[in-house]
Amino acid sequence: MTITNINPTANSVVAPGDSISFDIPSGYASLIIKANQSAGDEYVYDTGNGGAQVGYTATVTDIGGGVNRFTLSRAAGWDKDPTLFTVTEDAATTTFSFYLTSTATYPEGMQPYNDKYEGSLKVSEGDAEVRGDVGWVDFDKDTFNVFDKGNGKVQVAGVSAPDPTAVHTDGSNELTPLTAKDSPASADVLVIEDSAAGYAKKKVLISKLPTGNDADAIHDNVANEVSVLTEKSNVVDSDLFLIEDSAAGYVKKKVKATNLPSSPDATAVHTDGSNELSVLVAKDSPANNDVLVIEDSAAGYGKKKVLISKLPSSSGDVTGPASSVDNRVALFSGVTGKILKDSSSVTEAAGIITNASATATQRLKEKAAAAATLAAHGDFWVRDDAPCVPMFTDDAGQDIRLGKQVAVFHDAGRWTGNAGTWVSSDAQSLFSVSNMADTLGSGADPAFSTNGNGWGGYLVPKAGKISDIYLQYGHSAGTIDGDVALYKFTTTEGSAIANPTGVLLGSKQTLTGATAWATYKLSQTGLADSVAAGDILLVCYKSVAFTGSVIFNLSAVIEFD
Repeated sequence: MTITNINPTANSVVAPGDSISFDIPSGYASLIIKANQSAGDEYVYDTGNGGAQVGYTATVTDIGGGVNRFTLSRAAGWDKDPTLFTVTEDAATTTFSFYLTSTATYPEGMQPYNDKYEGSLKVSEGDAEVRGDVGWVDFDKDTFNVFDKGNGKVQVAGVSAPDPTAVHTDGSNELTPLTAKDSPASADVLVIEDSAAGYAKKKVLISKLPTGNDADAIHDNVANEVSVLTEKSNVVDSDLFLIEDSAAGYVKKKVKATNLPSSPDATAVHTDGSNELSVLVAKDSPANNDVLVIEDSAAGYGKKKVLISKLPSSSGDVTGPASSVDNRVALFSGVTGKILKDSSSVTEAAGIITNASATATQRLKEKAAAAATLAAHGDFWVRDDAPCVPMFTDDAGQDIRLGKQVAVFHDAGRWTGNAGTWVSSDAQSLFSVSNMADTLGSGADPAFSTNGNGWGGYLVPKAGKISDIYLQYGHSAGTIDGDVALYKFTTTEGSAIANPTGVLLGSKQTLTGATAWATYKLSQTGLADSVAAGDILLVCYKSVAFTGSVIFNLSAVIEFD
């Protein structure tokens, strides 16, 4: 290695802000330049670490002939007298120095004399002053700060003791004693001097640092990086591939599998293919829910599916089976109104509808009440009890529950004169009672007492519900005023009846004068009035005033469970 053209020449005097330069052959593989400053050796330039180091400026100029010229300067100025430069090219090292003040050589035995203060600082007890040609000052940096007053003078001020835990720009071996972290994390923080912001100190996350090769990355010059990855056997449309876009300078982009160009699908139907449908399995009887593929003329001919039942057809065109059975009822098939099917139900000449199927049933929807009556017609229907029950309603509006045992309690009597004596009683009454309290019209339930009005009763043989109560009476002439009703008395089998309290079934009927029979259906709420085995049904009445005679017939229809 040969260093030439050192400028200024070695051992010359330079100012702190001066640049120095030298020439060196350009064939080196490694070049390291150090400068010995007040803080110790500092790296000025290192080819293995990015060239010029922090705090230094290095300009490399190719001057031809295989020679590079290096021009170096220090941002803070040279501060060591003398400043020793060490240049190591590959394995060869060259050193040279510069001085910051002039020197004088004295013969042996001679004493130096006070030369002029050229480039030096003159300090007195009260102040510090500097000549106009001041070059540099060298104070103990840990003790004094020197401030340029801008008027040919400088100010010298003491400073506090250095922080032993601080990291300094001019200190060496300050980081090596710290605890090492072997596995830095992305969130760890480093201190940098931002070259884009005047080298101001900033923090940066390790995750934000420019990095070298990523071991998990896929490279353009490394083999067998993809073959070791987990394979996906069934690629779906939303899967992504990495491409380099030939239409955009081969920049990397992602693309969905569904957007990749592909080879023709051997099972697809194409717009330009022939004999693709003729080889398919035929369906001889298409159904309404079968699906066709169309191109929608109302939507840019985009492909859509359509049910056969939704296809447009000519008005009035109805299709059905190839043959039919005489008198069978036809039903619509589907919802198009264009297709008929056989119901298997036959309408006979007499208007009777039959169905020969062994599984045929007649199903009726439950409801609260029968429809309005129609003369000479009856209705079968299902009442919405829980569970629902079968009903028949005659043309007089009488509801009859089907499939239940029914008993009719009936009692009749004739009352003549003003004596209040019953002349006769129907044989269906099991017994007669004449000691019922006279409380029927007062709102209280009747009870047995020593005087009152009542007649024949019926002993209920099993549990059931009161379906209907009817009262029929007639009056020979004159006036009549009174109430009659049906009451239930609960008893215990084998026990004597002693002043029980009755429960009104339905409602009472107020009697009025009549010269002919009058029939009333006493109102009650559906089948809410239940009876149990051993209950007594008793016709009760309140004393009435009348002339002539009156005849009663009172009956109750009981449906047994």
